Amino acid sequence: MNSTMKQKLGPALQEMIQNQTLPDPVSVIIQVKGDSKETSRLNDEDRQMMETVGGKILDDLWLINAYSADIPAKALEMLVLSSRVTHIHHNSDVTGEE
Repeated sequence: MNSTMKQKLGPALQEMIQNQTLPDPVSVIIQVKGDSKETSRLNDEDRQMMETVGGKILDDLWLINAYSADIPAKALEMLVLSSRVTHIHHNSDVTGEE
């Protein structure tokens, strides 16, 4: 795993890659950056990128400057190269114990 992937991929994704347990497709949350409020959320550039890598956008998570998507596992390597992508997290169920 290269340094860019280590910087941009969340710990869960890194662990799945190391253990060779990454599902295909993988459900992710992709955080993006931009110069303004409008460009710091899902936009046409992101939609084009998803089309290019064969991914499917699921939801615009505009409150956290992100969107969720299902992507081919091999697409992670391409997504981390985008200057718009700041972090990629595994999108999984959150559970809590009382």
